[in-house]
Formats: sequence, structure tokens, C-alpha cells
Amino acid sequence: MGVAVRRWFHKRSSLIPYKFAAKLGLQKNRGHRKMSAFVELAAAALDEVAERTNAHMVLMPTYNVEHEADIEVCRAIASHMKTGKSTILQLEDPGLYKSVTGLLSVMLCGRMHAAILAAGQGTPIVGLAYNPKFFGMFSLVEQEDRCVSIDDFVQNALRQELAEMLVAAIREPEKFRPKTSEVESRARQFIEQLVAPLAAAR
Repeated sequence: MGVAVRRWFHKRSSLIPYKFAAKLGLQKNRGHRKMSAFVELAAAALDEVAERTNAHMVLMPTYNVEHEADIEVCRAIASHMKTGKSTILQLEDPGLYKSVTGLLSVMLCGRMHAAILAAGQGTPIVGLAYNPKFFGMFSLVEQEDRCVSIDDFVQNALRQELAEMLVAAIREPEKFRPKTSEVESRARQFIEQLVAPLAAAR
């Protein structure tokens, strides 16, 4: 089972964007309490899935620049897992990353790019949404019920609910497999509309 998560912050705004604040050494503990709660809940959910399905977790960081450091989140979750059934796989090649998502039973997506790549491979996806665009993307592939807000996940301690969703995705993959044909059809129509004036002008 693939896992792509990110460092998550609460919604308190700041005058200085985080990527610049990080370079200046400011706000080192921004969102620390909620991030710690997220790590513990995510690790517990993954442990339950591993115990119930014998799944091995492949933690796949995407953004590894200093101010994002997805790999640090992956390491934190792995260290909190009690089953020990996890591996961190850091891939810099997007093509290779996409290929690996196609080999997974399910992808837990806390990153939009990971969700798009896995969906393109036909892999069942479950979302941890940190902003509304996740719900739009999951709705496009007819999986809107397979996405939970990360705020709700932490604030309401939805460990059990997430574990149940992931177990169901492994046991009944067809119900979680993204329907990409409609997206492909819309994209094709949009491209045709873009090029039609150019073709007519020739």
C-alpha cells in the first residue's frame, strides 16, 4: 500500500510565507501539536490496516525541498508504527513514481500529485485532503466518498474510519478504482475546443 503525505499546518495565517520563514529559521514549531497528532493517528491507522490485511506500507515522499520535507513526515510515521511493516521509497523521477503507483493495491494520498498519478494508473485511491481541490479531483473520478479532510481526521480522531476505508479498498478494489474515462473525455473535448480556432484559421 502506498502512502504519500505532507507536513500539515493549521489554518493560522502568517505575513511571511512558510517557505521563506523556514529559510529564515522562523516558525520552526508552526503547527507542531497538530502535526504530532496527525503522525500518531496516521501511524495507528496504518498499523491496523497492516494487521488486518497483511499489507506492507510503502511511504513515498514527493516534495523534499527543505521547507516541505515530506520524507521527514514519512520517517516520523514509520517510527510511530508498531508493526514495523513499512518502507520509505524516495523517487525523484516522476515517471518511475507513476509506474510504482500502478503496482500498489491502494494509494493513501495526502498529496495531489500522488493522487493524480495513482488514478492515472487505475490504482484505488483514498484521500487525506488539506484543501478543497482534493474533493474536486476525487469527484471527477467518482470517488468523492473516498476522501476525508485532514482537519476532520485530526480534530475528530478518525483513525478507525480511515483504516476501514483503506481495508475496504484492499478487499474490494473495484469500488475504489478511479473512473478516469470521463476525465479523459472532458480533457479531449477541451483540447479540441482549444485547437479548433487554429485549425479554422489555416
